[in-house]
Amino acid sequence: MDQLRFLDQVQHEGPADGVSLAVRIRGALDAHVLATVLRELASRHAVDDLAEPVLQVHDLAAPPGDAREAELRHHVEALSKETAAARMSSLRAALLRHDDEDHVLLLAVHGTAAGPGSYDALLDGLRTHYEATAGAVDMLCSSLEETLTAIWCEVLGVEEVGPDDNFFLLGGHSLLATRMMLTIEELLGPKVSVRTLFENATVGRLAPRVGEAMTEADRARLLSVFEATAQA
Repeated sequence: MDQLRFLDQVQHEGPADGVSLAVRIRGALDAHVLATVLRELASRHAVDDLAEPVLQVHDLAAPPGDAREAELRHHVEALSKETAAARMSSLRAALLRHDDEDHVLLLAVHGTAAGPGSYDALLDGLRTHYEATAGAVDMLCSSLEETLTAIWCEVLGVEEVGPDDNFFLLGGHSLLATRMMLTIEELLGPKVSVRTLFENATVGRLAPRVGEAMTEADRARLLSVFEATAQA
């Protein structure tokens, strides 16, 4: 995350404890992970018990140049005013998407989270927690795909299954689909409907759906198994 040069001095000129900041993020970005990290960070600086960040995602319509800079400034000012009005939140955020690997994150902070030198700590914490959370998500996805691949091979009676291989084109049918989903529930925890398999008939597409249905305890158990296997 690198601070935008042309926005690095932008501050909300209303209440003294309200400040805005923009950072550019290059590379692939998972907005869901970012929202989770922002929520965790906000809980540490909450003005009150209702504090919760709002991450709004916007696609930038303006082309590069002055028009886009004006659009960015418009979003910064709007977010600052919104934060100043909503005193229940110490941190609010908006994500402006140029393309899949170029984003601008706008942060509006007030109260205890906007003290002197707080931005460096905020950005360092944001970067560290995002990388850790994204790493855990990647590990979970890899673990899920590996486990689902093993289940598919057993249920279908085949030696190999690729992430894009279709369950039904490999010989699967409704009875095998039911058996597979019961096995997933037994081994991984979540109860996932057979319809989900029909709509996501590859390991690559099914793994995220299974992950969404897992509880934190389910995820922790799966990761602990794979971490123990990796260390063995």
